[in-house]
Amino acid sequence: MIGKIRKIYAERKRQTLALAVILSAFAAVALALFLFGGEKQGILGEKKPRGSIKILRGVDLAREKWRIEGEKRLGMIETEQREIRKELETISTALGALEKKSSEPYPYPPAEIRDETSPETQFPPASPLPGAATLPPEPPKTQTPIRVFAPLGGSPAEGPVAEPALLNWIPSGSFVPGTLVSGLDAPTGTASSRNPHPVLIHLVETSRLPSFRRMNIARCHVTGAGYGQLASERAYIRLERIACVLRSGDVIDNKIKGYVAGEDGKTGIRGRLVSKQGKILSRGILAGFASGFGGAVESSNATAGVVAGGTFTTVRRRSSRDLVKTGIGGGTGEAGTLLAEYYLKLAEEVFPVIEIDAGRRVDVIITEGTELPPRKTSYGETG
Repeated sequence: MIGKIRKIYAERKRQTLALAVILSAFAAVALALFLFGGEKQGILGEKKPRGSIKILRGVDLAREKWRIEGEKRLGMIETEQREIRKELETISTALGALEKKSSEPYPYPPAEIRDETSPETQFPPASPLPGAATLPPEPPKTQTPIRVFAPLGGSPAEGPVAEPALLNWIPSGSFVPGTLVSGLDAPTGTASSRNPHPVLIHLVETSRLPSFRRMNIARCHVTGAGYGQLASERAYIRLERIACVLRSGDVIDNKIKGYVAGEDGKTGIRGRLVSKQGKILSRGILAGFASGFGGAVESSNATAGVVAGGTFTTVRRRSSRDLVKTGIGGGTGEAGTLLAEYYLKLAEEVFPVIEIDAGRRVDVIITEGTELPPRKTSYGETG
């Protein structure tokens, strides 16, 4: 069995060796023909180049395809550029003709225009009568030329009329988030709305305009005036002015109308109600008690009665101790009365306030559209 297998391997080895020899001989012959074959001559004696077959691999085929497509695209681009150059030349020619036509001066009117329908041409002068004295001919009339006066500022500048400048207009209904820079103790008195306290607000974001538009007025400052309301325990702020400094150095400082809404979205800002009237009233009550006690001590040593003729007072004989008691009682009563009146007036002047801390986030709401025109300043450009 092993011997048969060895014979089969030996037979296959001989076949492989013979095939290798044949292929080597074929390769040698092909190489000799390629190197020493030369070029064949045609019918007229010219030499024809030997044709060659080029075998391309997959990568070479992809590169060749890319090269052909690139040449096509380059040709299309060159064609489009030639068409664009032709159009530009046509446009420049037309513009040159228009400029030449516009630069030509207008012809001046003739020095003398004779009206064919004038009475002098339709009705010539009659011939003079015989024997009549002839008048000397009138001297020729010289026509005054028309003079054109230029404006004082010189001839008007030629060229297109400048378009009106764009306006920085912030419409009504816009709102901007901001932060309170200064706190507020909003008074709640009856005259507090006529004498409000100033407030400064720093705008932290761009403004939200109608129709989902935005306007960049971030980092601008808004001043307002605020007062409190005791019923709602809120401080109400109305806007007064807005100020911005642009990067170019120009400044915007203009009046503005609107109000401030708190974190809950309602008009006004909720704060803490602080009142000092309770202490003042309690002190006034104590002064009233002192006045009453002093009056009681003073009248303890006297008896009063009423008769038909009026009142009478019976005073008992007093000792030195009774006199001291009467003096202390009278002084205490008088002092208590004065203190009670003082605290009553003080309570009328003191009113509660609503405290608003600085740093609160608010919304600045515009109620009337306004223009924000920039003004030139000497600040220069800012970073």
